[in-house]
Amino acid sequence: MINYPNNQQNDQPGMTALGQAMPDVLKTPVLTQVETLAVDEAEASSGVADVVKIGKFCMIEQGITFTGNAALQGTFTIAGQIVGNLKEQAGATSQIVITETGSVKGDIFSHKVSVMGTCNGTIDASGGSVDLHAKSVVNGHIRYGQLQVNGADLNATLERVAKAVS
Repeated sequence: MINYPNNQQNDQPGMTALGQAMPDVLKTPVLTQVETLAVDEAEASSGVADVVKIGKFCMIEQGITFTGNAALQGTFTIAGQIVGNLKEQAGATSQIVITETGSVKGDIFSHKVSVMGTCNGTIDASGGSVDLHAKSVVNGHIRYGQLQVNGADLNATLERVAKAVS
């Protein structure tokens, strides 16, 4: 999700309510993580529910191009374009999902990577998993613990890295 600094909160990021001033498009947007919540269905039906925090996610929406490197934790969904490297934060676990409209030109270091769009560069999911879906286009080098390929256009060197045993 992208929020523009000093802009009133709207239903859609980057949108301005009728009658409000347009956001300054020359300002750099701030990427924020949103905490996802879960409710136990049995408790919800009884009218008493505890909300459980299950993680964080961030999304680059279709039509947005992000240039630069990012440190990640939680789930990161890419429907737009990334030009730069994405790296899991130390001590965190991340999952990167590149949708059908998404593309990444750079290196990805994450525990789990799922590609439905285009990726050019290194995908390093050492000890984790990489899923390449139908219609995805992947060029570069892939390091993985588990690999699943479902009809992807794959032009990459593959390197299996066993999960470290404690």
